[in-house]
Amino acid sequence: MSSLDCTLARLRSRVRFLKDGDTNTEFFHSHARFRKKKNFISKVIQNREVVTTQEGKQAAFFDYFDGLIGTPLGRASTLDLSFFHQEGIDLSVLDVPITEDEVWQTIQNLPADRAPGPDGYTG
Repeated sequence: MSSLDCTLARLRSRVRFLKDGDTNTEFFHSHARFRKKKNFISKVIQNREVVTTQEGKQAAFFDYFDGLIGTPLGRASTLDLSFFHQEGIDLSVLDVPITEDEVWQTIQNLPADRAPGPDGYTG
């Protein structure tokens, strides 16, 4: 019951927040400015140095994440892909039109003791 009361109070506060925000543009803009300040990174400390310029922050982030990924190592062995290559399969038979005899042959081969599905064929 207490959980239900908490949920209702939270929902009521959201409705009140929306009503205040819809009628008061100053209220809306104050929240928008707050979000912008909250999402902004004003400075970064890299190697005990404070970086405040946009280019410096970008370089600091790039260096940090580039260091996390690391550098590629040389391979000790390789694969010979020609060993795995198989000759192509001739699929030209799939382009041949279906004949009426093939359709009747397929229908006659369907089991007679099962009901067809929505597409007219049995599972």
